[in-house]
Amino acid sequence: MPWHAFPWSEKDNKILRDRYGVQGIPALVVLSRETGAMITDSAREDIQMEEPRASFKSWTPEGQRKKQEVAAAAQGLLRQKLPGIIEQELDGLGLVGEAGASELTPLLRAAAMELHHFTLKHEQATSTAESILRQFGGKLSAQIAVDHLLEAFRDCSTLEEVREYTDSGFIGDVLYRGAVSRAVKDARMEKEWDEQSEDATKCGHIFRVFDPEGAGVLKREQFNRLIVSTIGSELEGLYEHMLQLDEGKQNNGIGPAQIYKFVYHAVAPGRRQDGLEDPKQMIRADYDKLCGVQSTPSAQRRTQVLASHLKT
Repeated sequence: MPWHAFPWSEKDNKILRDRYGVQGIPALVVLSRETGAMITDSAREDIQMEEPRASFKSWTPEGQRKKQEVAAAAQGLLRQKLPGIIEQELDGLGLVGEAGASELTPLLRAAAMELHHFTLKHEQATSTAESILRQFGGKLSAQIAVDHLLEAFRDCSTLEEVREYTDSGFIGDVLYRGAVSRAVKDARMEKEWDEQSEDATKCGHIFRVFDPEGAGVLKREQFNRLIVSTIGSELEGLYEHMLQLDEGKQNNGIGPAQIYKFVYHAVAPGRRQDGLEDPKQMIRADYDKLCGVQSTPSAQRRTQVLASHLKT
């Protein structure tokens, strides 16, 4: 390496981590050459990629003073702007005062309909409400959200970060919209599987290629063959992970619903060797490759028959 470095030592590593409060890597701490005193433990954010040498100006007493002034101004502006954004977003949700799960659930169902034109079931909306409330200590109000987010954004130190953290779209996603969108996506996927949509049916057909005896679940070897045949490479530890999920525990193996809902929608995007990202495109490509069925009227009839069979 073209810079001074210590030989690896777990003991020295721990001493340095503890001394300079390093939580993760990479980390950059600047020390005084004369005294060894720490100048800053957040030097990474001072690096200017266009002109790296200019970063040294930030590590002078004057540079650090200006940095602290900018950070103080950013925190002041954040405290000034954030409460109004939060109140605006919660007003749009219809939340008045302090809400628990019973008050938040109908508001989230209404938001799902307004934002996604989809009706969440009561239990789906309740589960979403509970997941949101866990972030805020069990209750949600404008003041609770302000206190929580100011703490979460305590490292905000630039005006650019203030603009990001006070963007209404960002705050809405943090408060509830992101959770509603995820809930709707999961609910739609559940609905597609329960109703055996065309793609769900094709996924079931793909599953049966690797379950020729009709056991209804795949064991490790069968599952890994499916993963290699669809994604293109074995994913170490995936089988064991999926066995720990509720359906895996219940079935003592991996069922077709897990292949559809978890493998195609959560695992495969971004990992396939063919570069496909959309679950529907993945399923259709794998169906054509593994099942040898093209998009013809007779193939469509076979798909309909298979869908009827899987529903029974």
